[in-house]
Amino acid sequence: MPDNFAGKADITRSVTIVGLVIVAISMVRLVNRITMGILERIRDIGMLRCVGARARHIRGIFATKDS
Repeated sequence: MPDNFAGKADITRSVTIVGLVIVAISMVRLVNRITMGILERIRDIGMLRCVGARARHIRGIFATKDS
């Protein structure tokens, strides 16, 4: 009976470790996606400012943007 319990504990530990690795990778991907979105917005704002858009025009564009 104790060998069976030790085997289940090893399986549980392995599944937990794999789950934690998956969560860690997912968090890194989420942070990367958010950072890329912010950088794209900054670039868009800079390009709009270069062509003469005022702050209110930029606010209007981003306030009505769907995604």
